[in-house]
Amino acid sequence: IDMNDNNSMTVYMVAMGEKCEGVGEVKLHYSLEGAHATAREWMERSYFEWKEVTPSARIIREWEGGCDYIEITEEKILK
Repeated sequence: IDMNDNNSMTVYMVAMGEKCEGVGEVKLHYSLEGAHATAREWMERSYFEWKEVTPSARIIREWEGGCDYIEITEEKILK
C-alpha cells in the first residue's frame, strides 16, 4: 500500500493501557487538540495521580498514572 500524501492522511491516536497488559482503549482524532482533550478526560475520570513523562520512540505525548499509561501517536491512514 502506497501511503503518499494523495491517498493518506494523518490522524492522532490516543491509547490508554496497563504496562503489563498493553493497550485497553484507543480513540482516533483528526487533530492533536482533540487527542489532548481525550487524554485529559481519561485522566480526570481515573483515580490515579497522573504525571507527564518524556515520550519514547514515536510517541508525541505520554502520561503515567499508577500502572497505567496514556500515549498520543501520529498515524498515517488511507483516505
